[in-house]
Amino acid sequence: MKKSVFLSAAVALAFGAQSQTLTVIYQYQRPDCEKNTRPSDEMGRRASGKNLCGTRKIWEYKLVNSRGKSRFSAIKDAAASDSAGGDPWVKRVHKRLEEVAVYKDFAKRTYEYRVSLGLQSVVVTDSLKKTDWIIDAEKKHIGKYEVTRAHRPDDWNPKDTVVAWFAAGIPTFDGPLNCWGLPGLILELQSPRGHLIAREIRFEKKSASIKPLDERGLRVITEKKFLSAVKNQRH
Repeated sequence: MKKSVFLSAAVALAFGAQSQTLTVIYQYQRPDCEKNTRPSDEMGRRASGKNLCGTRKIWEYKLVNSRGKSRFSAIKDAAASDSAGGDPWVKRVHKRLEEVAVYKDFAKRTYEYRVSLGLQSVVVTDSLKKTDWIIDAEKKHIGKYEVTRAHRPDDWNPKDTVVAWFAAGIPTFDGPLNCWGLPGLILELQSPRGHLIAREIRFEKKSASIKPLDERGLRVITEKKFLSAVKNQRH
């Protein structure tokens, strides 16, 4: 069943209008950590087969959604980051994972995404576009929530697939990273770049102040230019 989901501002703000805050803690695992193999990305190739996971195989990220805005960012853990030891390439991979952040403004239909491009950090900023998810019949449970499977082509490489598991029982159309647009919160996300799954969900009866990303000193580009650069890196 294919559903094209594009939210009007009124629908997107429905959750936030209740003056409450949703906080989700996600665990992230690199695909090479799961399989104990070398990563396929550019950083992994340059590392010449070193163990980029080190002793830290799990990273944690936090999604905060309130009043029509959300922010997804890494939970800093200095002790875990030190597991890289003295290897500069492992430290660089850890830094890349920790600097990822996404800000969404559903009222303005815009988002900002801080991510690494080659050896530099950039901020991708663009409009929240229509998202064509194919919603499948398959269901399972994550914690106490029933979730439904959905999938779509990967933005970075249309030959790959992104799989999301969303909870219709949590009335927000948000999700980790720049994923959104399903009729329920995305609790699990699987892509060629890794696996995210929610381990904690909290609701608070108060609103939170969510600010845009700090763009100072960073190159700001559109999503189209970013995806073109990613494609060029693969060739």
